[in-house]
Amino acid sequence: MRLSFVSVCILAKKNKFLITQRPPNKSYPLFWEFPGGKVEKNENFYDAAIRELKEELNISINQSNLILIDTVSHSYVKNHIIMMHVFLVKQWKNKICANEKQKMLWITKKDFHKINFLKGSELILKRIKSNFYGFYL
Repeated sequence: MRLSFVSVCILAKKNKFLITQRPPNKSYPLFWEFPGGKVEKNENFYDAAIRELKEELNISINQSNLILIDTVSHSYVKNHIIMMHVFLVKQWKNKICANEKQKMLWITKKDFHKINFLKGSELILKRIKSNFYGFYL
């Protein structure tokens, strides 16, 4: 069995959430997801979130800006499990820009059903919609 670790970052502002579209040349092309990515060797979930947000969106955050709100797992293929730490991010430095030329959208939770999200995001989306996390923006 293969296990991958991923940091998922929910950037929230004025009752909206930032989502990004996966590029056509990566696995699961053109699906939408919350920003973040795989934890690399010698990194922890916090380090990966900070690095990924800088690489993908050109924003800087401190570890204190990452609020761990959940840990979820998903299996896309047999014998491969993705373990995700889910962080809420409400503060960052720099203007958000698509460093990897990916599409970005700010959406409300009412619009979740209109977007073609990765299957691994379904539980997170359901929990946001039901206010399971208890955050108000």
